[in-house]
Amino acid sequence: MRQASSSRNLFIYDYYYDEAKEESVLSSKPELAYYQDFEQKKPLGTIDFGEADVEEEKTIEFYVINFGGKDLRNVAVTSRNKDVTIVEHPGELPVGIRGHVKLKWKPSIDNDLTDVLIIKGTYYRK
Repeated sequence: MRQASSSRNLFIYDYYYDEAKEESVLSSKPELAYYQDFEQKKPLGTIDFGEADVEEEKTIEFYVINFGGKDLRNVAVTSRNKDVTIVEHPGELPVGIRGHVKLKWKPSIDNDLTDVLIIKGTYYRK
């Protein structure tokens, strides 16, 4: 059986809602941190699903922490790749709080996974 392997190219970008511009913009100073583990000892820069057979499902879980000075509300996590499903994510991330994100990848073709995971929300001052 042929293998579909992921490259280490599922990058994570966070956006915020700019009330003055009335649009979501890429955060120039990210206020979120990503970790592979609950204890926050293994930082996460990219997501690697490893290798998978076509139609085999792989699951990845990670944690996101808001270390900025404002609460993040209306959180949305999206992927443009139809083979990546967002299973679980927090709706809000208050300052200092850790949220759980769960993704599934089920390759439909024999190809490397190259995608961007986008996390959007609206920052509110306390």
